[in-house]
Amino acid sequence: MDVQNCIKTIQGKTTGLFQFRVSYTDKIKCISELARHLDRYLDGIIMSATRDEEPFVQEIAAAVIVSRFHELKGVRELEERMSGMPLQTSDPAFWRGNRPADEAVTLVSIASINGNGYVRQAALEQIASATDWRYIPFILRRAGDWVPQVRIQAAKTLAQYKATEFRKGFLAAIHEIESLLQVKRVDLVAVYQEVMRWLVHDVDPAQLLIEVQELGDASRFRVIRYLLAEHRCGEVMLGTFLTDRSFLVRLATVRHVVALSEDWSSGLLEGALNDPFPSVRTSAFKELIRRDRATPATLTLALTDPSLDVRNMAAKRLALAREALVEHYREHLKRGIRVDGCLLGLRDAKGTEHVTDVVPYTAHSDPTVRQAALMALAGLAPDQAYEHAMLMIVDRNKRIRAKAEAILLERHDQAVFDRALSLLASEQVMHRLAGLSLLNKFGGWGSLPHTLKACLDGTSKVADQAWVNLNAWERYACNLFTIASPQAIERTRIALGNVRAGLKELTYAQRKTLDAVEVFLV
Repeated sequence: MDVQNCIKTIQGKTTGLFQFRVSYTDKIKCISELARHLDRYLDGIIMSATRDEEPFVQEIAAAVIVSRFHELKGVRELEERMSGMPLQTSDPAFWRGNRPADEAVTLVSIASINGNGYVRQAALEQIASATDWRYIPFILRRAGDWVPQVRIQAAKTLAQYKATEFRKGFLAAIHEIESLLQVKRVDLVAVYQEVMRWLVHDVDPAQLLIEVQELGDASRFRVIRYLLAEHRCGEVMLGTFLTDRSFLVRLATVRHVVALSEDWSSGLLEGALNDPFPSVRTSAFKELIRRDRATPATLTLALTDPSLDVRNMAAKRLALAREALVEHYREHLKRGIRVDGCLLGLRDAKGTEHVTDVVPYTAHSDPTVRQAALMALAGLAPDQAYEHAMLMIVDRNKRIRAKAEAILLERHDQAVFDRALSLLASEQVMHRLAGLSLLNKFGGWGSLPHTLKACLDGTSKVADQAWVNLNAWERYACNLFTIASPQAIERTRIALGNVRAGLKELTYAQRKTLDAVEVFLV
């Protein structure tokens, strides 16, 4: 059955010449058919079936809409997709009385963002009479509604929801709470401050800390950012934030602690020196030095920190001669202490006479050590770094491959091009992908035939990446301002013909890309 007949069937209109009534099974089939199309208008037709007189039809239609609802993220995305549905003011009450609680929450939430103000107000009335924490983002959204009556209803409903059992829902909706400050049609600053005062200030800090720790990363960061800016956080709370799983939380916290003058704040900064994120360590270490609280042991340990800023601050504070620094790093390398920081420190100290101490670590089992060794070689012995980069371009660690690639492309010589071709001929998928990446960044006319050839690769991952690179080459070629040799053009024409012959069913995008490349061969 086509779409138009499906719409008529769902609306209860007969479509056959000898059909006198529409059965519920016909409606269910049509709902399933329309559900295959991601179309806003058709979703509205399916939504209308949620108020059908037949319960089975209601059930199927509601299931489709609920599925659509959960595919979208956030109230704004829902508004863009579902606000135009043709709803009636009686729908929210109907759903609440006829659908299971979870489905009713979803459907009433959709009604609360509808383009019809009467429908939005009816939805808020149901939200007020059947409370559920999942409604909170939608209530907050209506607090800035353009219809005064809806805003008044939202304010009453919001006040009703400010209860202990809904605190977690408000914390999870912190993004919508912050959005109150962005509304231009009406001043909601007072509403924002009242909600945040109830949510954050008028509660025991220990309870608040437990609630915040249970939030997702994005909501937790927003709440903690507010706490740091507007709330006097104590030592325990700040210490907890400094061990948070999100580096954004830890970074915001250490920057807050830096501005404190209490004695215990230095202890928190000392603990932050063990943070895995370099910016956190750098901020903490810089402040400890400013306060003259960095002990000789702390400064010595900082000499082997993986962060360049930390190493430089420590070296400057200790005022060690170059020879002393080099010896310090060599001694720690021998003892296996903070090897990655020692390798990078040896590079900083220009210890070119000790390159032989660095080379063995390019084969270390720890990827951070291998990366540090390659970076150290790049600074101390570029020729040796180039040779190792030829091998490490296929390292199992992505960051090391990227560093090796950058070193090779600095030379941009024929050997690099040949290495890319040898990788493209490998049986290993990862090697071919590395070769494609190197060839793509090498650029030029010589890379084009080989990129075209890779479009026929038997592994879809390689072929897909080749098409991406081919598109990138075509955009780059517009600004290349060079003339290809006759040999390069001929090789490209052959490769282009092979792709057209090898792929019988080209997509529109693929055909467009090949046509764009062919323009350069005329």
